[in-house]
Amino acid sequence: MQSISIRAICLVVTSSLISLLLSPATASEELTRRKIKTNGTAVLYVQPNVFTVIVGVETVDKDLKKAYQFHEQASAKVLKLTEKYDIKPGDAQTTQMSVSPIYETESQKKSSLKLIKGYNISNSISFTFDNPKTIAPLLQDAIESGANTIGSVTFNTTDQRKYLDETRIKALHAAREKAELLAKEENSVVGKAMEITESYSFSDGLASNNIGIQQLQNMQNDYLGGIAVGRIPVRASVSVTYELR
Repeated sequence: MQSISIRAICLVVTSSLISLLLSPATASEELTRRKIKTNGTAVLYVQPNVFTVIVGVETVDKDLKKAYQFHEQASAKVLKLTEKYDIKPGDAQTTQMSVSPIYETESQKKSSLKLIKGYNISNSISFTFDNPKTIAPLLQDAIESGANTIGSVTFNTTDQRKYLDETRIKALHAAREKAELLAKEENSVVGKAMEITESYSFSDGLASNNIGIQQLQNMQNDYLGGIAVGRIPVRASVSVTYELR
């Protein structure tokens, strides 16, 4: 029994000594390993095939019931445009509905109480379709039907993932080409990638801020008369650390 215990202790001590001898070398090797870090960026311009228009309906009245009735009528009229433009029911949605009181201003106050003088009801309605020629007339009809704000007009593609992946690969190639160019000048060779970080962007908006009716009427005909649908940029950037030999 005693010889077995001594043997076990010897094995533990031996293992510990081996670990102590190897660990510093491994850590030192990691610290002295030569590396190079480069960035790569790529842009791919693609044809959009999905379009989304978001409009808003806002109603204000001193009577909450009347405000809601007017708002419901206007929203229903705007949503009915799906029939005219052959937009599927699932591609027209009402979102972000809110009801908020309007209080008297300080100059209007007749007492110390915070009194309500009216109500504001608002919501957004989005339409998604595949024909870019629908954008201009749909906006005009939505305004005539009761919409009084335009949230955004966006262009997109059903192949977004495919194009993003293509752009990522091109960005990765650009990063390696840059690393190889720099390494060659230093008589070195680029090895395997040790670390990769990535970011991307997909610019799909024609307008992304709230546009008032007056602003819309003041815009040029290229907005309402005939929108020229160009290509939308898909961007990807990578940062890669390579082993350098």
